[in-house]
Amino acid sequence: MDLEMGILLAESMYPEMAQDVFDMLASATVDMLLGQEFTSIETAFADSNDTSYFQEFILLGTDYLSVFMRTAQYPNHVVFYVCDKQANAGMVLTKSRMNIDSVAAAV
Repeated sequence: MDLEMGILLAESMYPEMAQDVFDMLASATVDMLLGQEFTSIETAFADSNDTSYFQEFILLGTDYLSVFMRTAQYPNHVVFYVCDKQANAGMVLTKSRMNIDSVAAAV
């Protein structure tokens, strides 16, 4: 997802979900990462460099575990994974970290 444009660059999900669900997820991601309150917190934690301070987020919902990751190559891009809540959070984060560079390279 491109944060500046607020759009999904690609999507893949099994089982398939409706496009409006992806659109809502994209909008919520932009609100979460670029909202005034969040950017104020990020600025308070960050040092003087220009990179985003927060790089990864894990959200645990009733049914799903979601991982949001900024890419090093494209700091305004976010890759997100949505898994069943029964998935092992440590394993999901490990696999996400292992794949982030290859996903960013595909852009």
